Amino acid sequence: MKRYSEKELQILERHIREHFGAFDRVLHEFSSEDLHVDIYVINPTVERNFYTLVTLGMGAGRMNVPEEYAEYDLERAELVISLPADWDLESEEERWSWPADWLKFLARLPFQEESWLGWGHTVDNVPEGSPLAENTELSSVLLLSPGGFEPEAAVCILPDESEVNFYSIIPLYEEERDYKLRHGTDALLELFSQAEEELELIPLDVNRKNVCAGEGKTYGSDDGVGREALLRASDIAKLESYEMDGEAYFGRMFEYLENVISDGVESGRFTEEEAREDLEIALWYSYICNNLDDYEHYYLAAQWMPASEKNAAGCGTWYYRYSCALMYCGRLDEALWYAKMGVQEEPEYAWGYLQLGKLLCHFGDKDGALQAVEKGLLLEPDDYEFLTLRREIGEGRSLPEMEYHYIDPEHDRKLQEGLLGEEGVDKQRAVSGIVCDRQGLERIKALFAPTDWEADLPYCTFTMEVHGRKVEFGFCMNEAALSGMDYDFVSSCRDKLTDGRWPACRTEDGRTLFMTHVIFRFDGRVDLIYGQEGEPDYLRVRMEQGDETREELSWENLTSRRK
Repeated sequence: MKRYSEKELQILERHIREHFGAFDRVLHEFSSEDLHVDIYVINPTVERNFYTLVTLGMGAGRMNVPEEYAEYDLERAELVISLPADWDLESEEERWSWPADWLKFLARLPFQEESWLGWGHTVDNVPEGSPLAENTELSSVLLLSPGGFEPEAAVCILPDESEVNFYSIIPLYEEERDYKLRHGTDALLELFSQAEEELELIPLDVNRKNVCAGEGKTYGSDDGVGREALLRASDIAKLESYEMDGEAYFGRMFEYLENVISDGVESGRFTEEEAREDLEIALWYSYICNNLDDYEHYYLAAQWMPASEKNAAGCGTWYYRYSCALMYCGRLDEALWYAKMGVQEEPEYAWGYLQLGKLLCHFGDKDGALQAVEKGLLLEPDDYEFLTLRREIGEGRSLPEMEYHYIDPEHDRKLQEGLLGEEGVDKQRAVSGIVCDRQGLERIKALFAPTDWEADLPYCTFTMEVHGRKVEFGFCMNEAALSGMDYDFVSSCRDKLTDGRWPACRTEDGRTLFMTHVIFRFDGRVDLIYGQEGEPDYLRVRMEQGDETREELSWENLTSRRK
C-alpha cells in the first residue's frame, strides 16, 4: 500500500493548516488495499464561510505522467473541494456524501487507469451525462488550481524536493463539459467570468447557473440518446494529459486516439462506421490532425470528417476544423462552403469568422472578408489573429501568406523573422499545399506526359514507360504543392531517367535490378526503387543534395518506410 512517510505527513499537514485552514477532524479511511486516502475537514470561518475538504494520501503514489512533462513535477497530487456552510457532512445519504465519495474515487482513478490527473482535466460520471447525485444536474468534474486561496496553496514541496500539487474539484454541467472539450478550459473559465449574474464556483452550489445552457445538446439528431459514449472519460483524460500550459504532444495524442478507435472496433464495443459518425471522436481527430500541421494529417482529417456531418448541426467547431483540413488539401471551394455553413450553424463561434474571412478574401470578396473579421472581433476583442488578418487583407496578401502564422504572437514573430529553422520550413511546406498554380502544374506534368494521372489520393501518381519498362511515379504531395516545385530540378531528374543513367543498377553481388518506382519527396529527396520480377528484395537508392545512399529492403519494409 502506498503511504506517505511520517516526515512527509507532517509537512503536508502543516501546508494544509497554513494555506487552507486549521482542521479539527479527519475522515479516516480504515480499509483500503491500494491507496490510503484520508479527508481533512476545515470548518467554515468568518473569512471563508464554507467547508474545505482536502485529501491526504493520493500523492503518496506517483501518477503515470507522460515523460515529456517530467520537468513540471506533476506525478503527485491531492484534491480539494469546498462545500457550503450548511452542508451535512455527517449524513450518509448520497445527496450529502457524494463530494467526499468523488474525492476518494478521483484519488484512485489515475492509478487504476495507469494515467494521471492535472489542471484542466475533466472526469465524467458514468453513464456519461448522468447527475453526480439526486440533488443536482451537475454531471462531471473539472480540475483547477485551488480557488479562494492564496497561490502558494497549489504546491507543497517535500523533503526530497518533489512537489505535491493541490487541485480544486469543480463540478460541471454536461453542456459546460462539452463546451470545454470543444473550446478548451480557458474558454470555459472566460464564460464563467462573463456570466451576467454573479457566479461563484466556490463553494459548491448544486443548483448554480449553467453558463452553457442550451449548447451541449443541440448537435445533430437524437439517434444516439442513451448510448454509451464511444470516448470514455478515461480516454478523454488521457488525451488531455498530452496538452498542458500551451504545450502539446499531438503525435502521441494521435497514436492514442487511433488505438482507442481500433481497440473499440476489435472488441466489438462499436463499429468503424459508428466511430466515424461520432461527433466527439471527429472533433478530437480533426483537432489533433490539424495541429500536426502537415499535408498527410490534414488529408486524414478531411477523409475522416464527412461521416459525422449529420451529427454536427449547431457545432461551429466541426465546420471550422473540416474547412481548415479541406483548405490545406487544396479543396478551396469546399472549404469556403463549409466555412459559410459554420458561421450559420453557430454564429457565436468566433474562429469560424477567421476561416471565412481568409477564404472570402482569396475568392475576391474583400468587403465580405473584412465584415467577417469585424464579427470575429466583436466576439474576441483585440485578438491577435483577427487583427493580423485585417491588416493582411488590406495589404492584399495571398491565402498561403495569411496562413503562414502561429496563434501565439511571440512565436509568430519568430516565424516571420525566420528564426524557427526547420520548424519554419515545415510550416512553409504545409501552406504550399493550399493554392494550386495551374500553369506551373501543367508545366511539370508535361515533362512526363502521363496518361493515367491520379491526383491527391493523397499523392499524385502515374505510370511512365522508361526504356521499355513501366515505372510507377509518385510525388508525395498534392497538386497544389507539386505546382510550386522547382521545375528545373524535376526536369533534370526526368533527363536522367531518359538518358539511361537511372533505369537500371547493379548490386554489390553483381545482380542487375531494374527500376520499378520513382518517388519524389517534398524536401527534394528522390527515392529510386529497383527490383527484379519474382524476387522479394528491393534496393532503394536515395538521391539527396547530390549524395547517393543505397539500402536493400524487403518489399514489406520498403512500403512501410514510404508511408
